Amino acid sequence: MSPDIQIPWEQYPALFATREQGGCGHGCGAGWYALINKACIQFAEIQRATGLQVLVQQTKEKMGFLRLYASTTAPASMPEGSADIWFDIVQAIVYRAESQSMQTCEESGAWGKARPLLGWIKTLSDEEYAKRVVERYGQTVEVF
Repeated sequence: MSPDIQIPWEQYPALFATREQGGCGHGCGAGWYALINKACIQFAEIQRATGLQVLVQQTKEKMGFLRLYASTTAPASMPEGSADIWFDIVQAIVYRAESQSMQTCEESGAWGKARPLLGWIKTLSDEEYAKRVVERYGQTVEVF
């Protein structure tokens, strides 16, 4: 991993739930860190501007794509109904990051696509996929 890649849960620890807070863990390939960091910048801005607490409960890869599970807690001073609107905005940010992961290599961050690999589905670039195939099978394959 490149030293300039910022690990989201280390860069924004207040946004990521610990086990004591009901968090289920955080992990994925470094290629998706930029997507998560972009979401965290927006979550932090929402918190600063509104007082709404955003907490990422879990980050993981599932079926080849990024999954972010986030919750919100509104301050008592927030006008009624506003919390629901902000929750929907947080979920739209989550959805955008998840959607972008469908075309982003989980390992390198380059363009990628979902590919079957050893019974799993991984979103990988052509280069990363070819490396994995060589590691596993000891031969190259034509990337399609």
